[in-house]
Amino acid sequence: MLPVEHLHLEHVLQTVSALESVVLRSFGPEGGQVLFTRDTGQAMLSRSGTTILTALRLEHPLARMVVECVLKHSAVTEKQQLPLLPDD
Repeated sequence: MLPVEHLHLEHVLQTVSALESVVLRSFGPEGGQVLFTRDTGQAMLSRSGTTILTALRLEHPLARMVVECVLKHSAVTEKQQLPLLPDD
């Protein structure tokens, strides 16, 4: 990775786009199961973006940072329960 003073927006966008392409198919109401192979050779099938991102073995420092931020955000938002709206 380039030193911080040489980090360009294009590099950031390429990194984020690569991560997005890995998990995009699993998101949303029409999201499906994603089949992927771990570095150990184990095949995994998951619809969870956090499971998919956790299984990645990333060497790129920026990609690791993005995934870490996503996983921390996911951990916080999963703990929060939205109150149910009263029935009218």
